[in-house]
Amino acid sequence: MNESDIGLDDKAQTISLLALAFIANRPQLLQGLFQYSGVTLDDLKPGITDPEFLGGILDFLLQGDKHISEFCEETAVSLEELRAARQKLPGWTEPY
Repeated sequence: MNESDIGLDDKAQTISLLALAFIANRPQLLQGLFQYSGVTLDDLKPGITDPEFLGGILDFLLQGDKHISEFCEETAVSLEELRAARQKLPGWTEPY
């Protein structure tokens, strides 16, 4: 692994945490996450250190065009960065 790979992984985790905060600040979206994934409010805090959990957060966010646009606009993260972050985290199986 080279230095740029490490930076991308850190960036992927940062983007996932931004996505989790974005979702958590929208009650209907947070409820949708709970229904989609089966996680509960109690799972969120320990999940922030789990790369697979964070990958699942990005999977959820990447399902809705409206939410993707809002997230990218609010956080200044590009769609390409969002997709690249998802690919860097465990569990990625299909392109977005």
